[in-house]
Amino acid sequence: MYVDKQRDRAMAGNRTLAPGEREAIAGLPLFRALPAETAEALLGQAVVRHYESTWLLFSEGEAADHFFVVLDGAVRLFSLTPEGGERTVHLVDGFQTFAEAAIFGPGHYPVNGEVQPGTTIVPVRAGPLLAALQRDPSLALGMLAAMGQWQRFLMAEIRQMKADTPARRLAGFLLALLESGRWEGTGPLPLRKATIAGRIGIEPESLSRALRRLESAGIQCRGEGVFLTDREALRRFCQP
Repeated sequence: MYVDKQRDRAMAGNRTLAPGEREAIAGLPLFRALPAETAEALLGQAVVRHYESTWLLFSEGEAADHFFVVLDGAVRLFSLTPEGGERTVHLVDGFQTFAEAAIFGPGHYPVNGEVQPGTTIVPVRAGPLLAALQRDPSLALGMLAAMGQWQRFLMAEIRQMKADTPARRLAGFLLALLESGRWEGTGPLPLRKATIAGRIGIEPESLSRALRRLESAGIQCRGEGVFLTDREALRRFCQP
């Protein structure tokens, strides 16, 4: 009961999928690999959930009975270190699915998933998808192709992270926030600094130093606010 009340405070409410949202989700790689009737069965009962504050969506080791679509905002995937700290594995932002590999694999979530404030997601029950795969094993080829596309994306991100300096990684992340409309270029960033640091692969205490190195890229910091004075300078800084 206590957990339910906490979740209610974190969530701003549920609603059904709008027709445009359902059509857009059906175009994502995972759903594109499915017959139309299977995709409709998956999305027919799905609800949209919006979170105003941080919420632990699932914990490492929990049964993977849902995968998810991020409509807006971000979900932080993280693991716990032996010392009890947190290590960000990936920040799922933009319009994409995640956690589908967990339902196809061992059947439990391999990491923790934390919804960031202002995030809108669609949980999708795993049962109908697994039942469709049992009826038609050939669908698994499409699933593998979708997951392969995701793996290639992650590998490209890892290569870029190793090649770029922390300041350039941060500049690229800020530019992505700006161009997606999630940050207007003035005021506080839409994600916690610790989350951003984990996303670009640096320690949280190094983020302020990386921000200061972006002054030549048109970035200024005043208190908790970050202000962009020259968008083109930021773009040039991001270029190799």
